[in-house]
Amino acid sequence: MAGIEEILNKIKSIDDVLPGTQAGYMILRLIELGELKISPFDEGYLTNMNYKLHFNNKFRTPKEESKPIDLSSAESIEASFYPYAEKDVHILKPMESVICQSFEKVGLSTYLIARLENTTQLGRVFINHSAHGCVNAGHGVNEPFNIMVEITNLGRSPVRLEAAKLIDGKIVGPECFRMYIEKIPYPAEDYKRISFSKTLRMDASDRS
Repeated sequence: MAGIEEILNKIKSIDDVLPGTQAGYMILRLIELGELKISPFDEGYLTNMNYKLHFNNKFRTPKEESKPIDLSSAESIEASFYPYAEKDVHILKPMESVICQSFEKVGLSTYLIARLENTTQLGRVFINHSAHGCVNAGHGVNEPFNIMVEITNLGRSPVRLEAAKLIDGKIVGPECFRMYIEKIPYPAEDYKRISFSKTLRMDASDRS
């Protein structure tokens, strides 16, 4: 059975990478090949199977209104939130929700998708995703972006969400999400060409 170094020496392009969820050493290789962008990148947060992201300093809270939100109206959904507030710490009270962003900016080639999961640290204090985090292939390929995630405090105690900082080239702050990288069998352009969806995009406007 080939060792990891032997496998890596054979990978000269994305075509040499097998489809499926990538191990940590493959995540690093994908960065070296330019297929994956994580900025800033701190190798200390690279694990055997994922990369751990952090919070940035932008938090967006929902308004408390009696008028129902119309899910068929983007304007109605947008109006149900306050603008992003920039702060180093956000206190998330029990049963409250907030939209947050990753400290790191991420870009994926058209062969890669990213999936987000809670860290054990968040799970143990009952912080839960309001939606499963998934970043489509090609998202951020031209302009890496901060991943947006909706979270809710399901616990009984307030939780301190602290924005990360870059100090001497190292990211300092609590880990917020595990990011898994998966290679799909064919590039996103192929799926886009045969898709019936009119909303399949590969840029920062793609929120699916």
